[in-house]
Amino acid sequence: MQEKGSNRVIAGRNDEANQRKQRKNDIDILDCFGLRPRNDGGSSLRGGTTKQSREKNREFMIQMEYYLIISTLMFFIGIYGFITRKNMIAILISLELVLNAVEINFAVFNRYLYPEQMEGMFFALFGIAITAAETTVALAIIINAYRAIGNIEIKNLSRMKG
Repeated sequence: MQEKGSNRVIAGRNDEANQRKQRKNDIDILDCFGLRPRNDGGSSLRGGTTKQSREKNREFMIQMEYYLIISTLMFFIGIYGFITRKNMIAILISLELVLNAVEINFAVFNRYLYPEQMEGMFFALFGIAITAAETTVALAIIINAYRAIGNIEIKNLSRMKG
């Protein structure tokens, strides 16, 4: 019986060693993605909310202005397309560009102004859901207009009047 008890202790040591080895492997995997746990009291992910980590990662972060430039370009391209296009699907795509630009702004301002909070990300996800629903309804309307008129040009929509 003494041997069984000692085997359990040895097995227990092996389990602890295996667990330590597994934690080391997990940390190595996390390090591949830049998510190694930190020991400085900050958040558990690299690039957390402490001032020191923000300063350390500032040189690797993409500047906020670059995101805003892309978002502004998307917004104005969408507005231009919405005003100038005659096809309903092209207008819908232009509207999607505008809404995606707004969602990028939500995420960017949340990340750079309040990195420890998630409200901007939730607004962006909510906006994506609303955009998906809006696209579904718009495509249903476009399909019905095509069935009634035979094309999807805006100038021909007046034919649908009673």
